[in-house]
Amino acid sequence: MKGTFFSQAIKWEIELSGQEWIQNSLLLGKISLHNQNSEEFTISTPRVSLCYADIKKVHSKDKDAFKPEISFDLHEQKIKPNEKIEFKFEFPLKENTPISDKKKSYFIVYGDEVASSSLQINITPKPILIKIISLLETFHRFKLKEVKTSLDGAEFILIPPTSKDFAFLDQITFIPQFESEDLIFKFLMQVKKIDMTSPVTSFKKEKIAINKRLHLKEYSLGKDYLNQDNLLKVFEIVFTEAKVKNS
Repeated sequence: MKGTFFSQAIKWEIELSGQEWIQNSLLLGKISLHNQNSEEFTISTPRVSLCYADIKKVHSKDKDAFKPEISFDLHEQKIKPNEKIEFKFEFPLKENTPISDKKKSYFIVYGDEVASSSLQINITPKPILIKIISLLETFHRFKLKEVKTSLDGAEFILIPPTSKDFAFLDQITFIPQFESEDLIFKFLMQVKKIDMTSPVTSFKKEKIAINKRLHLKEYSLGKDYLNQDNLLKVFEIVFTEAKVKNS
């Protein structure tokens, strides 16, 4: 992924090593500044920053759209006529880094106090999380409706099958979060409950929250390999607890 812009006598160029990145990976890049003037030029505050932003605010050019999380400062640079200088940088992405979606995303912002430009980057969930969702799709016939960004990383919105076992359930928001080697499952369930106050049979919607903490060996058998049997047992426990709470 590349980007270029011009400010005064300087041509700014940036190159990122990839088109998308997963949570807990390393974003590598390099930036070059080319003085296309016939005189020496000084840039006092050049930097590259990893920023989180509301995409709508970015498009409307809101001056406060970008929220910097990590910055790579190049310090003051005196660039000779026709000289080109280059710097490498890296930004480690956290294990629970918020993923990109239609509303919010991370951006690489580069420039100085005079002018800057940005590249929107795509961050996707860790592969093991996608495999866990696949278990719910394959063994319980859930359908993935949407994947949204979250301060915890990602939210997976799932629609239950039209079976008797899940008739009480409208929707599940599954929010996984890593804490050291543990994996915390947050299930926010929208359920249908009989409204006892109504003179006719009707249902009201309520929300049930169930959390589970799994140690490494309880969800993984190695790099991106699931402990499938145990995870399926955990799902059964969660659904049983939800039915009891809804009764």
